[in-house]
Amino acid sequence: IQQIAGPERTVTSGNSVAAAAGADTIVVVVGYTPGDEGEEYYIAEGGDRKSLDLPPGHNELVTQVLDLNRPTVIIVESGSIVNLPWLSHPNQNQATIWAGYPGMRGGLALGKLIFGQANFSGKMPMAWPAESELFPFKDSDTTTTMGYFFGYRLYDKRKYVDGTPVNLVFPFGHGLSYSTFEYSNLVVPCTAVPNNGIVGITVDVTNTSAVDGDEVVMLFVKPPPPPAGTTGQRPWKELKSFARVSVPAGQTVTAQLPLRINDLRRWEGDANGRWVIDGGVYTILVGKNAEDAE
Repeated sequence: IQQIAGPERTVTSGNSVAAAAGADTIVVVVGYTPGDEGEEYYIAEGGDRKSLDLPPGHNELVTQVLDLNRPTVIIVESGSIVNLPWLSHPNQNQATIWAGYPGMRGGLALGKLIFGQANFSGKMPMAWPAESELFPFKDSDTTTTMGYFFGYRLYDKRKYVDGTPVNLVFPFGHGLSYSTFEYSNLVVPCTAVPNNGIVGITVDVTNTSAVDGDEVVMLFVKPPPPPAGTTGQRPWKELKSFARVSVPAGQTVTAQLPLRINDLRRWEGDANGRWVIDGGVYTILVGKNAEDAE
């Protein structure tokens, strides 16, 4: 636990709720280590967690700190998603930062971000579902069967194709910052492009806040239905391009989103099959994340 107290920003540290009791703002660091998850060295369990829960005591610590009813920043270090039960805590003056494993200079970077000396700009590289949405990780002690659909593609299928509600904590590509952005003027050139060509798609990004910031723009493509008689599966939509743009406060910048025609291919047939590009209407979806794209 780190305390940020007083106008002079005195920073103290401790490992108990009592140590945070007098702070104006509290920073709590919870999570795993690379060693816990087998990212650093071999462990007998193979590093695979059996649930999304944090180690014992971590959730309790966050809850007890939030009970102090102070502004609280919770930093989660882990190799993948974890349960975040404190998001529904009555003290909503909170912020959760997923830091992954930031390395030896991660503390300095996080300090600059928390104190506003730098701005957040990262986006989640995966969907963050509730644990109830996950399929069993193992079929047996030694086997795991993965279907064609997984991650945001699986949740899109459930939502749009199967008509099944999906409980996502955060969508694929979610990410906030001290800036806010609006998109406008999506331009898809009307031109003939060869199969190995590139379509130069653009969209304007306006920083509607008073803080300079970077935005990561995501472009998804929704394919046409596969022709009758084909065997390959297609996702509802799929990320095909993205761009990071720096946008000064109150200004507009045009993001360049090149779309390669070859990236629209899908595999048809078995191991002796071939790559094909289906004919039909392809829909371009641009947004801040997989749920926002439209």
